[in-house]
Amino acid sequence: MESRLAYYNQALFYESPAELSAIEQMIDAALSNEYGFSYYTEFEWGQYGYEPPEGHDVVSAWRHQDTEVYITLLLPSKKVGSKAIKKLVLTIVGIEKNIDKYKKLFALLKRKYSNKRSKEVTQTETSNRLDRISKSKHYKYPVAIVSVITVITNAFSLYLRKIPPPSFSNQNIATAYNITSECFNFLSVLALSLLMLLCISVIIRYGILWYKSL
Repeated sequence: MESRLAYYNQALFYESPAELSAIEQMIDAALSNEYGFSYYTEFEWGQYGYEPPEGHDVVSAWRHQDTEVYITLLLPSKKVGSKAIKKLVLTIVGIEKNIDKYKKLFALLKRKYSNKRSKEVTQTETSNRLDRISKSKHYKYPVAIVSVITVITNAFSLYLRKIPPPSFSNQNIATAYNITSECFNFLSVLALSLLMLLCISVIIRYGILWYKSL
């Protein structure tokens, strides 16, 4: 049987046991639901005459009963230093004409997995950036300072508008008072506008990062 078998491999990489489990589940769902594969257990290896290659730990194996195609997800046992290489090998074995149609499946699975992983990385990076923004002094301090100035200027401006205009015998003092009152009115509007712009910029930045995380 070995002499008429063809082989095709595809490498995948993972970073954690949870990610390894997710890869296995994704492959099993595609093979079982779309292509009619079933699990190929170790008890069946002797019965059907195909055993996964040595030097690897078998994560999962599947068999197609009609085409006699075998697909295995292998974990190399080779180590570098004290850490195992975080690499998976997806192998397809069978008669050449029968395995050709599954090569596209391998490419599709790798692309699907790469897109999923890329999205997860983006979401993680976005979450970290949102966390940094929420803790950033570059936003907290300016907003806090402008908020205090806005409260003070608006409160004083409101006070000046509510009290009756004082009468001064000296025209210069009256002019200075009116100019001061107008300055406070202008500063109150300016501070409020600046505070609104700061808040809008924070909201827009949060919104952009939140949208990218979807």
